[in-house]
Amino acid sequence: MKNLFFTLTLIIVCHFAFGQKAYDKTYKFQTENTKMVSIYEPTNYKKGTPNAVMLALHPWNVNRWNSKSWRDTLISFAETNGLILICPDGGADGQVDDQIDLDFTNAMLDSVQKWYSVDTNRIFCMGFSWGGKTTYTYGLGKPETFCGYIPIGAAISVREVALVKANADKKPIYIVHGQSDALPTRFTPLKKAMEDNGGYVHSFVHTSGHTIDFPNRNNELNKAFQWVDSVCTASVNPIDTTGKDTTNNDTTTTGIHLIKKQEMKFYPVPVRAGETITIETLNKEFQQFTIIDIQGKVVSEGEVSSTIKAPAQKGNYVILLSNSYEEIRRKILVE
Repeated sequence: MKNLFFTLTLIIVCHFAFGQKAYDKTYKFQTENTKMVSIYEPTNYKKGTPNAVMLALHPWNVNRWNSKSWRDTLISFAETNGLILICPDGGADGQVDDQIDLDFTNAMLDSVQKWYSVDTNRIFCMGFSWGGKTTYTYGLGKPETFCGYIPIGAAISVREVALVKANADKKPIYIVHGQSDALPTRFTPLKKAMEDNGGYVHSFVHTSGHTIDFPNRNNELNKAFQWVDSVCTASVNPIDTTGKDTTNNDTTTTGIHLIKKQEMKFYPVPVRAGETITIETLNKEFQQFTIIDIQGKVVSEGEVSSTIKAPAQKGNYVILLSNSYEEIRRKILVE
């Protein structure tokens, strides 16, 4: 970082039950003497084991929201998903996208990778309202940092993503919005812009308006994160025909070809019953797919395309892609 000097003053350390930890830290940063960040460390965090990180950007309402209140709102969500939660404060005006705020956020993202063991392939960005807007404008501006995005009730117009929308390409974006929260201007054009620029887009429209306190919030946010994470971490785990365990190997030989992990992606994982499964494969020669249940019964089969419909019944299945001389198998969970 350029000329970013700060002095740390730890003002609060809160230890919750079962090892959960929440911290509020203030820094002397640029022109501000008390720039604050609020952090949550989940119970299952272990030093030395790479952990996912969620940058969470708070709304613009200084009467209710700052980094601490936003962090506290998301603790249950973060704990359920084992996320290190980083919530930078928007300062006196409450807006998290002033230049000093973005510089501070950059500094915190750098610092968290020094404080914690971080899986750099699983750093995510989410936010509500003004924070949802900044998830688009700031988050998509850093595609090399963030694997996926969850904008919630974003207070934004599609014009504001003109410079960054191309970075949606191959990024999972789960959009959460309220039914009575200006869908024609804040939701539909943004969803289309992300899709038109190659984003992997999923969405949920709840029955409320512009609020984070919508029904079943934590459950819906869990679904959103798990979908985004499944796209980020989707990878092939080939199974060869000899029955040899190849879980810890980088490659496995099936037929006459060497099949490499990462040659195929399925998402979302898990998938909902009847939902569309998207397939990405670097090997374009696969011609047939077969879906098999745990009893070995063929549930569906057909010609390979970029999408396959998931089984209508919940359970564990295997998807097999094949041609005349090789095959790849992948286990999937249908919820």
